[in-house]
Amino acid sequence: MKFQLVPTEFRIFLSGIKKITVIANILIFVFLTILAFTNSWQTVVSFSVGLLGFFFPFMLLNCYHDKICRYTAKFTDHSILVYDENNRIKRTISYDDITAFSIEDVEGYFYGFGEKPIYKYICFYLNGENQIPMVSYAKLFSNKSFFMINYDDDAYNEFCGAFKKTEKL
Repeated sequence: MKFQLVPTEFRIFLSGIKKITVIANILIFVFLTILAFTNSWQTVVSFSVGLLGFFFPFMLLNCYHDKICRYTAKFTDHSILVYDENNRIKRTISYDDITAFSIEDVEGYFYGFGEKPIYKYICFYLNGENQIPMVSYAKLFSNKSFFMINYDDDAYNEFCGAFKKTEKL
C-alpha cells in the first residue's frame, strides 16, 4: 500500500492555487490580446503586470511544492520506497540507515505567512542524525539525513510491521 507524503489538506490547497494561477494566466493573456486591438495600452499593461505580480508568488509556490504532493511512499521488507507521480522510484531509504523514528508535529509549508499549520508526520532520522534539519519544508523530503511521511495510523502500523521484521524495533 502506498501513502502520501503530505497531508490531504495541503494537496487540496495546492490544487486550488493551481486553478487560480491558470485562471490568472488566462486573464493576463486576454488583457494582452485586448491590448493588441485597443489604444488604451497603458491601462491593459498596468492591469496585466499587476495580475502577474500578484499571482507570480503563487505560481512559484505551486512549482516548488507540486512535485512533493504527488509523491507516495511504500514500506517494503527492507526499505522505504518513494515514488513520483509516474510511479518511478525517486528515493530508497534502507531500514539499516534509520537511526530513530518518531511521530512529531512539523510546521507546515509556508514559512513567513502568518500562522504556520502544524501536522503530524512520521519522522525518520537517518545516518546518525537525531534532529529535524533546519531547511525549508520542501527540502525535508530530499534531505540525506531526514525523511518524513504524513502521519496516518495505517502508514504507521505498516511501517512498524515492516521495520519489526528487520529486528531493529
